[in-house]
Amino acid sequence: MKSLTRILSGAAVALCLIAQPAFAQESAPAAPQQDPRVEIIQQQLQQLKAQGASDMELTILETMAYYQFGMNEQADAKIADVKKAIPEIEKTDGPNSENARAARAIVLMGDARKSWDKGDMDAASALIGQAFVQVPEVAQAIAGEWVNTYWQDKVMADVTIPMDKPLAIAAGGETTLGDLVKGNKAVYIDFWASWCGPCMQAMPELKARAAEYSAKGIVFAGVNLEDAASAEKVAKDLDISSTPLKWLLETEAFPLSDLLNITSIPHVALISPEGKVLWLGHPADPALMQAVAKLADS
Repeated sequence: MKSLTRILSGAAVALCLIAQPAFAQESAPAAPQQDPRVEIIQQQLQQLKAQGASDMELTILETMAYYQFGMNEQADAKIADVKKAIPEIEKTDGPNSENARAARAIVLMGDARKSWDKGDMDAASALIGQAFVQVPEVAQAIAGEWVNTYWQDKVMADVTIPMDKPLAIAAGGETTLGDLVKGNKAVYIDFWASWCGPCMQAMPELKARAAEYSAKGIVFAGVNLEDAASAEKVAKDLDISSTPLKWLLETEAFPLSDLLNITSIPHVALISPEGKVLWLGHPADPALMQAVAKLADS
């Protein structure tokens, strides 16, 4: 096999950043039930395969991507293949080879993820450290996202979103989060832009969620990060006026995405009537709709 470090430092970096705007491409909307992350990951893997990545390297990279985005079931299925392959890798490449160490590192990260999910931070930290000793790039690529999310949640727990600040309505006028959520349980805010391929792919699912949960106390709003013309064009193309979606623009006076420390899109914030951040992350994360369903049933 080729050097995994070479791949990680090159095109495979895309797997660590697939939600970033720089990697977004316009495409037709996906089926609502399809997880857009899977399609994007597979596209990146195909590119890496064309560049000479071996099957084992692709398995390791795919597993890393799944763990980064909290897709633990998919990651566990792949990590089993990595674990089975370790003896053969050690035999053919040598036990101290980079590929053998990378395979051991990903297995250690799988165990670390399980400890992390249980809240055993000491055990998780020890396992991440062991993986770092094997191949630092593997541990960093996976754990970096976990650590960022961990501290983001800590910070957001202390943040209260101003509910009286104006947000522009794309068609004209202004509203506030307080006005939107009044008499309801929460406001679901989807941050998006028309140039963001994953954002546009997720629009059918956003419409479906709004149709299902708007009558159950959840207000749905799409907040465009561009301008009124861009937002209105998409609204017309997707017939947003026939849906319960609130179609908004972020204003310079109230940079809500900055307050929520959003650095990639699509990104969703679920905010209580009191301005507390109930959930923050990628719209395809199953935990989001678990939180929405729990609120709707409360």
